[in-house]
Amino acid sequence: IKGSEEIERLIEGFIYEVKAVSQVKEFKSGDKKVWDDYLDYLSDKLNPNFEMYFTATLDGSFYTTLKQRGNVADREYFNEIINKGKDFFVSDPIVSRATGRQIFVVAHKITDFTGKTIGLLGATVTLDNFTDIVNNIKIGKTGYGLAIASSGMIIAHPNKDFIMQKNVLDLEKENFKGMKEFFENIQKYDNGTSKIVRGDGVKELLFFKKIK
Repeated sequence: IKGSEEIERLIEGFIYEVKAVSQVKEFKSGDKKVWDDYLDYLSDKLNPNFEMYFTATLDGSFYTTLKQRGNVADREYFNEIINKGKDFFVSDPIVSRATGRQIFVVAHKITDFTGKTIGLLGATVTLDNFTDIVNNIKIGKTGYGLAIASSGMIIAHPNKDFIMQKNVLDLEKENFKGMKEFFENIQKYDNGTSKIVRGDGVKELLFFKKIK
């Protein structure tokens, strides 16, 4: 539970930072040239946990601090903020269209000076970097942290061969007994414990907490 609370605080910090940057006058201006220039200005001032910042306009067109362009209108975070009106959204893992790396996105709406939503600002966090952060969370003498997406896909784990390659349900099939029940529990409950037995016979007690 302690480890999940640390991760939750970390992601809350990401959201707060993206929100703060989204509210600068340059973005509120609605001037896309000013947006691009400000992203260029931010390119060497990023939070070290972020791969990049990007803005997206109402049609999904994006520009990044890496000077790349494209469209994200089909992305879930875009739909949740632009079409459904959410203030912010943290995505499940995806492959970046700008870099091709495995990432998740922390996005916040951009509003003009009247409060109307005119786009979004996003920050990307690579799963490699996120795993390094999670692995630095110490849980007792032998415990370790892991993070699982809502689909059950493992997105942070000490064994990097598991990251975006294994679903917790795959592990049940690979003789990690109890993983299916563990996944059912994390879908039903906000926090709790589950017992599993690894293929080598070692018993583990898993503590979990949903990150909202």
